[in-house]
Amino acid sequence: MSKRRSKHTLDERIEAVLRVIEGRTSVSTIAKEYSVDRTTINLWVSKYEADGVDGLKEARIWKKYSSELKREAVEFYLSGEGSLRMTCEKFNISSNSVLRQWINQYTSGKEIKSTSKEKP
Repeated sequence: MSKRRSKHTLDERIEAVLRVIEGRTSVSTIAKEYSVDRTTINLWVSKYEADGVDGLKEARIWKKYSSELKREAVEFYLSGEGSLRMTCEKFNISSNSVLRQWINQYTSGKEIKSTSKEKP
């Protein structure tokens, strides 16, 4: 399985984030200009604020998560302690969709396993 590639260049993502952070343009306006959801723009801003330009670069490898971290993040979210975005920020999860997958596994009774590319 390959990682999905962004249709926006790193420079475009940086420009969008800076326009939002500097208060020059609203998140809604940027989202319309770039034909993405507002949550995507907010995610770019969060990643930039956490890791600078490196946070906006496309990952070349899959991020690995332990089963304990996954379970903690899911339980944190399900307990109502934070939103999807807040939970992703707190546990350094790459995206809301990753967390949603874990929540679906957890709530359907499936075992949540560590992320690994290694074969037994």
